[in-house]
Amino acid sequence: MVKVSIIVPVYNVQGYLPRCLNSIINQTFKDMEIICVNDGSTDNSQDILEFFAHQDRRIKIINKKNGGVSVARNEALKIAQGNYLMFVDSDDWLDKKAVENCYNYATKKNMDLVVFNFKEVFARQNKTIISNQYQNMFEKSFNFEKAPKNFFYIMTSVWGKFFRKAILPNFERSLVKGEDSVWFWEYCLINNPSIYILDEPLYYYYNRPDSAMKSYKHVANSEIIKSAFYLSRQESFQKANNYTQMMILERFAQSICWEISQNRSKLKRKYIKTAKEFINLFDNYKSRMELKYFVSLDKKINKTKYWLHNIIQKYFISITSKKYHKEIKFMGIKFNLKQTKGRVGAERYYINLCKKEQKKYPKDTYLLFDCLHDVNAECIDAYSLFEEMQREKIPAYYVIRKQTKLYKQLLQENKLDNVIVLNFSTRSHPNEFIQKIYPVLLRTKAVITSFGENSHEIAKFFKNNSAWQYIFIQHGTIFMKESVLYNGYLYPEKFDKFLICSDMENKIFSKYKFPDSKLIKVGLPRWDLLSDKPKAQEKSILLMLTWRKIKSENVDASLYKKHLLHLLNNENLKKYLRKKNIKLYFAPHHALKENAHIELNVTENVEVISCNEISYYIKRCQCLITDFSSVAFDFMFQNKPVLFYILDYQDRAVGYHDREDLDRFAFKRYLLPDVFFSEEEVLERLKYYVERNFKIDKETKQIYNKFFYTKTNIRKQLIKELEKIC
Repeated sequence: MVKVSIIVPVYNVQGYLPRCLNSIINQTFKDMEIICVNDGSTDNSQDILEFFAHQDRRIKIINKKNGGVSVARNEALKIAQGNYLMFVDSDDWLDKKAVENCYNYATKKNMDLVVFNFKEVFARQNKTIISNQYQNMFEKSFNFEKAPKNFFYIMTSVWGKFFRKAILPNFERSLVKGEDSVWFWEYCLINNPSIYILDEPLYYYYNRPDSAMKSYKHVANSEIIKSAFYLSRQESFQKANNYTQMMILERFAQSICWEISQNRSKLKRKYIKTAKEFINLFDNYKSRMELKYFVSLDKKINKTKYWLHNIIQKYFISITSKKYHKEIKFMGIKFNLKQTKGRVGAERYYINLCKKEQKKYPKDTYLLFDCLHDVNAECIDAYSLFEEMQREKIPAYYVIRKQTKLYKQLLQENKLDNVIVLNFSTRSHPNEFIQKIYPVLLRTKAVITSFGENSHEIAKFFKNNSAWQYIFIQHGTIFMKESVLYNGYLYPEKFDKFLICSDMENKIFSKYKFPDSKLIKVGLPRWDLLSDKPKAQEKSILLMLTWRKIKSENVDASLYKKHLLHLLNNENLKKYLRKKNIKLYFAPHHALKENAHIELNVTENVEVISCNEISYYIKRCQCLITDFSSVAFDFMFQNKPVLFYILDYQDRAVGYHDREDLDRFAFKRYLLPDVFFSEEEVLERLKYYVERNFKIDKETKQIYNKFFYTKTNIRKQLIKELEKIC
């Protein structure tokens, strides 16, 4: 017999499973069994389980055909021997004292159920938020039948809880979403457990965008509502008092309200009908009007037509290709370019304006833009492609912010033909963007961007129109910044096509399920510009590091700041640079100025430069020192040496996503030359290249070439591919 059984259902989680298992086997509490149910995984999850089981005999593996998480948990419950149970999802992880703390509270206070706090890690926002679910119930104990109102609003998943093994219901296999809520409430209804609320965040819930539970089909099929109906029919629920029944249904109403708020524009009539049937379950409860989520849901459902109309209006304009024309939907009104029925007022004005303005532009044009929200970012990727299209007399238009350095340059040189100028950020003023580009859009066959970071409404607008291809050409290769794929910033459905640069990058995109048909295999258009060498070439080195997402109050204690300042103020380096007459240019990430407040002491041989003019220094400098900036590939393209200096690898206090980037790069160092973890090693290698006049050897050059499909006429090849696609 063991004291605690931990149940982990596993299905295709090779990227998350090692972190989860490490957090469990390294618990301070040792007397436990770890039951892992491999639910027919088709990736490397089985190999990972066997590797860990070989290291730790407490791990038991159950292999079965895929049947869903409910069936997997039921299989584990059959063999669980512990007096207490914990459930851990395989993409989440535990604090090292989670089991010990829960066991101590459960045994010393004689509790059947310990509910503890958790930290929610968001995959896209790159930040961790500590849940305040139980802020009014800290360190409180009670029996379930006397549970306070606040208890019924907790997270009702089976993780984040420590159960005494009593009468255990089975997980209902017919339920796809909300099955753990049903199991949790059934456990409470059957056993009337003594409950202790523990305000310690002992669980890390990874809110990943590719989770199967986030699939819209679960919403469309009313899966949570089905779970509520299922529970309401169970004998244990029907025997409970009216107050308990009403509060459990109120908790389901809370989940349904959240679903509606996230999917308003997608909800079908069938979902609304099912939600109305759920509301009818409250008819027997006199105090239902005191429940905020029931009241909110009742209003949402009864005003469905009203708010759906508002949502339709919010999408400014959409365009669909037809056989002989393009159909426009403007503020919910449909019309086509060639024939328009009578309209009145403002709608008629905009329709006439569309028809009039679009005639100014050539057919089958391209619309391109770089970053439209951050004026510190250099506009070069899509613009360099736009320049080539202009040279080849291909119809194309480029969108630019007035505050950028490129705009001021084009204004001085009188090169604003086919350039659309914005006064504001697309995030703060999306309507200005749409209003200025829509006449061009009526003639556009492809929207091309190197950032794709615009407002959610604009991104959705570009992707959901069939009149053009929405194409992502990258601001920098993702080989060393896999987190943009791992954390859901880029995913296969976000664009119609993705530009990649090498087979090395192709492997990473394939790993994240990007189909080969969506990939354009050429290279970054800006690399064509690197063939133009500056006339006066001084000897110079560029130092350019990425930034860590460190809270401003933690910057002073970070290894990033310590080692960066030490490198910039290294007296031996300064003397060596002066002796060799070499200039060091330092391009600090803009986040250094915004939240780091690092004072940069520079000497005569060191100059601080801006990132929005970095392309000039990429051509000018003979060598790069970086951690894992994608600028490395610009230097590798020119066969210039790159020294990778991972200056804070040992800093365990860096943010979670930064830690992932560092750990991934620690693996990828086997694929790259000149990777170092100490300043001494970097400077020693730097001197080696200085003495060789910054020339790389044949072997290094061969490695560099692996990261490029081609090095000549990239833009011409890309344009040919675009013409085929469009």
